[in-house]
Amino acid sequence: MNRTVYRIAAALVAATILFASCDLLGGLGEEALNPTQRVNSFITEVSGTQDIAEIKKQFHPLSNTFQVIDEAWWDTTLFDATYQPFTFGPLSGEAEVSAGVVITTTFTSTVRSGALTTFVLAEDPIVVDNWRIMSIDVDGETINSVR
Repeated sequence: MNRTVYRIAAALVAATILFASCDLLGGLGEEALNPTQRVNSFITEVSGTQDIAEIKKQFHPLSNTFQVIDEAWWDTTLFDATYQPFTFGPLSGEAEVSAGVVITTTFTSTVRSGALTTFVLAEDPIVVDNWRIMSIDVDGETINSVR
């Protein structure tokens, strides 16, 4: 009887830990997105209501941006809502590099016009074929260094 109770308790603890860590582990249970879909998802989020929790989901859990992103930090970047409306040009094809995949586009806001924007994406460490953003450079300036 005691063994059964301990096994059930251990299973419940393991399940709780697994579900609590989903955010860090890349959102188990989320739909897998290829690199182009991920960039389009980011563009939709950043051009819309800018829900920081949703924007954070677009980033790889090992990226610098994932580690520091919060409302106060986001408001110091080129994607701050006060610079809307944002316009992104057509996405380039996916170019494979050693770090993963690179996609480029142009970005226009109230403070930038036609800025070359580069997204570097890497595969999610947990979910196969799910790509997340490692970094975004706008005219050579990495958004996580704008702080």
